[in-house]
Amino acid sequence: MARLNPSRAESLCSQAALHHQSGLGIFRTTIPNVTPENCDACFAFSATLAVYHWTSTGGKGSLFFGDGVNGEITVEWVKVLRGVHVLKCAWHWILDGPLKPLLRLTPESLQPDELCPEDRERFAELRRLWSGGNAGFTAEDVSSLDEALDLLQESYRFILTAQEDTLARGFDTSGAFLSVAE
Repeated sequence: MARLNPSRAESLCSQAALHHQSGLGIFRTTIPNVTPENCDACFAFSATLAVYHWTSTGGKGSLFFGDGVNGEITVEWVKVLRGVHVLKCAWHWILDGPLKPLLRLTPESLQPDELCPEDRERFAELRRLWSGGNAGFTAEDVSSLDEALDLLQESYRFILTAQEDTLARGFDTSGAFLSVAE
């Protein structure tokens, strides 16, 4: 909306930040106790976390390791995303809930492709950023980062598989996100 209304961009971004902070607080207190009643809201909010963060940085693609990104903030952000993994235990509730029509594939129905050597090396390069003890992260931080990277790698493989399936069916989504985001 800020792009559509540049004169209100500062106000809209400020309001978005306030809503995000409020939602994040509720999410953090709710996620340890996911129930059939709150799982859909938790899932929907978790789906917006990365999108919000990326758009709030101007969409520059520096989500985690860009210039000027504070390591402490990055670790906290990764811990929040790691908490989203808790929703895996509620997947059966989500699939039977109001979001069911939006979710056509389950993780169990996909057999993710193996990564090509170049992608495997990219993920290994990311892991080297905090491994070895020279980066100044605590053991808990390293564990959180390792787990988050493993989940990211698994998600990446699922996305690659889903894209190949989508392309095989001839479904064209090019430009769909851009038209929504702009």
